[in-house]
Amino acid sequence: MAVAFDAAQNALTAGLDITLVSSLTMPLTVGSGSDRALVAWEFDYHSAAHDVNDVTYAGAALTEEREDGATTAFNTHFSLWWKTAPASGANNLVVTATVSCEALNVAAIAVTGANQTDPVNASTFGTGTVTAGDPGTEVTVAVTSATDDLVLGFFHVDDSDSDIAAGAGSTMRTNSGINVDGWPLAGETEPGAASVTIGFSTFPGAAGSAPYQMIGCNVTVAAAAGFYYTPLTFAILGTQ
Repeated sequence: MAVAFDAAQNALTAGLDITLVSSLTMPLTVGSGSDRALVAWEFDYHSAAHDVNDVTYAGAALTEEREDGATTAFNTHFSLWWKTAPASGANNLVVTATVSCEALNVAAIAVTGANQTDPVNASTFGTGTVTAGDPGTEVTVAVTSATDDLVLGFFHVDDSDSDIAAGAGSTMRTNSGINVDGWPLAGETEPGAASVTIGFSTFPGAAGSAPYQMIGCNVTVAAAAGFYYTPLTFAILGTQ
């Protein structure tokens, strides 16, 4: 058995200069396969100190795996969350921040065949700048993985006119596309191997440059079922 893609979705607030929001609700339909897991990556920004302290799906809490960026004023902040055995069917993923934010975005990918004790066992965060003069350049991070695992990638760019494409060897699973009211966000998957370089290509629409942030994480395969046997003892009966 290997980790397999099940479902994906993303949701964006409108970006800067809008009514502030302290929570974001995103509908997501998860299948009924075995050994399910849900992984979500959120982005938040505010001009004051800020953080995301709660992510739920179908009312059940996700576990925070890591945080990147800063929660202080005028800084972007990112956090990675996961849940094993998420409820199947149509439910809401809800992201809640400690304050009302100018931007609150999220992307999530559901999988089957995942380890139910520690599904996300490796992750790598990356950041940099893409320029309008060099469109289509792939940006990557390396993630420790293994055969039968599945590597997930999430990507965000601070330019509402930018488009995002899957990197080499990856399959795009959710993509906000060019969004003039928000900052584009995408998620993809790539089969596991000893080490996977997962990436995205961006096509900036605005002149100049735009910062990007991305994360790659490995979802490890479910533990194989054990095989047990009980030795049989035979007795030889004789006659006298």
